[in-house]
Amino acid sequence: MSPDERPLALHVATRLILGGPTRPIGATLAALERRGFRTALAAGRAEPGEVEDLAARASVRIPALRRAPAPFSDALALLALARLVRTLRPAVVHTHTAKAGALGRLAARLAGGGAATVHTFHGHSLGRAASGWAAPVWTACERALAAGATDLALAVSPGQRDELARLVPRLEGRLRTVPLPLDLTAYPPLGADDAWDLGRRTRPAAPDGVSLAFVGRGVPVKGLDFLARAGTRLGARNRRAAERLTIVVAGPVAPEVARAIDDERRAGSGPQWLFLGPLPNPLPVIAAAGGIVLPSWSEGTPVAVLEALALGRPVLASAVGGVPELLAADWRREGPGEWRATPAPPRGLLLPPGHVEAWAEALERFVLGPRRIPGDPVERRGFAQRVFDPRGRGDDVAALYRDLLKKKEPRPR
Repeated sequence: MSPDERPLALHVATRLILGGPTRPIGATLAALERRGFRTALAAGRAEPGEVEDLAARASVRIPALRRAPAPFSDALALLALARLVRTLRPAVVHTHTAKAGALGRLAARLAGGGAATVHTFHGHSLGRAASGWAAPVWTACERALAAGATDLALAVSPGQRDELARLVPRLEGRLRTVPLPLDLTAYPPLGADDAWDLGRRTRPAAPDGVSLAFVGRGVPVKGLDFLARAGTRLGARNRRAAERLTIVVAGPVAPEVARAIDDERRAGSGPQWLFLGPLPNPLPVIAAAGGIVLPSWSEGTPVAVLEALALGRPVLASAVGGVPELLAADWRREGPGEWRATPAPPRGLLLPPGHVEAWAEALERFVLGPRRIPGDPVERRGFAQRVFDPRGRGDDVAALYRDLLKKKEPRPR
């Protein structure tokens, strides 16, 4: 088959920023190219305060495609996506994230041409923890899209698949599970000077200190302000433990969150904080730290946790969204798009979100001995390599595409 005859898969994402689904989307595109598909990626631009992932390459930019609700821009983005579909004539339109998911699937139907529509729920906006008052609106949108604009929906974990089947019953029968592909070799390499400087900067302040890394966007839903309160509580119960702990933040931090952390630092005797800003490759920070911390109020399947597991590092995280499946379940593949999760010994520490005393106790436990956090480094790495293997998950997506396209072929008369 010549390159021009390969079916085209057009992927659509709201924006390509550091963290979140950007790297898994890139890994999926690379895998599909090796499996007989051409690929293209359309995306909007980062919002103020966000940082574009320079390692990600969009084939087409849609300037009107924005994360925040904007009726006029949304209409322009819908028309631009419909024109793109009519021009490229893809066999598959595969959307990611809520806004691109809604507009991209509608554009595929508006453009005609019979493209198969696929949507990946990396997280979802159907719960109040993630979307607040807008959650019922997003749920109604997804139920309407399921009725006529979604040929296949992909969840990123078995538990999320079950949750989506309950929230959007019309997806049943068109809902599959494909874990996120994690390709650690695709991260930008560090030069020797950069690696030395990063290692020097991330060294804990105390000679006998330990560090925990937070990797991601420091927006309110990620709970860094709450973590600062838990750090102050740690200082009250064990000042020496607080002095030994450094929390390293790799990512942009929203101004209101930064102010809340500063207030706690001035008022109490909590841990040291080190802000590195956005990093194109957070793996050295995770590797240098004793573990990672994720005090979020809402999560999907956080990539930072996958990265930590792949490096064998312990995780302290809120028991929200898909995190418990990552830290307390074993996943078994039963076929392309078919996975089952069963309870397993913990490979990290799950904590109630917003519970200051529980988090302070967990921080103290970590400082007194990181090995006190449940889990075995070898088992963590093995779980991540087996479940989130980019080659295997690429095979699964390609198989699901081919099955979907076969079903959409016109039947002979």
